[in-house]
Amino acid sequence: MTEELAYLAGMFDGEGSVIIKLKGTYHGGKRYTSHTIQAHLGSTDKATPLLFQSQFGGSVCADKQRNMGNLACWQWELSATKCSEFLRTLYPFLRVKGHEAQVAIEFQDNKSNLPSREREEMRQTLHDLKANKRKLKPYIENQGGK
Repeated sequence: MTEELAYLAGMFDGEGSVIIKLKGTYHGGKRYTSHTIQAHLGSTDKATPLLFQSQFGGSVCADKQRNMGNLACWQWELSATKCSEFLRTLYPFLRVKGHEAQVAIEFQDNKSNLPSREREEMRQTLHDLKANKRKLKPYIENQGGK
């Protein structure tokens, strides 16, 4: 089981993403916002997202926005508590997305007690981690760190 989790973590490190999604709705002329964590994994090979779905739940669909030439792109998605459980399971094996997973898990654990401003700050923190990782990608690859 450990080898399989390490394999899945490696796939998620390379092809997955973790976000805190901001959703806005209007009701009675007033705007309401909510935040939720999500994990995504995309692949042109449908078997990969289906493997994640079979192991962790979630949904798989064709991603029409990311058509890779003539190849369809398939997207796996998991949200909220199930996403947090998924990230906790893979966390010991993550080498690239470990800090992102930590922020998302902390967000989910404390979401009900966080004011909207702090939820948004955590969303921005996760966004900044991703932006910095893109800048530091060569360094991260050489260090093998989270």
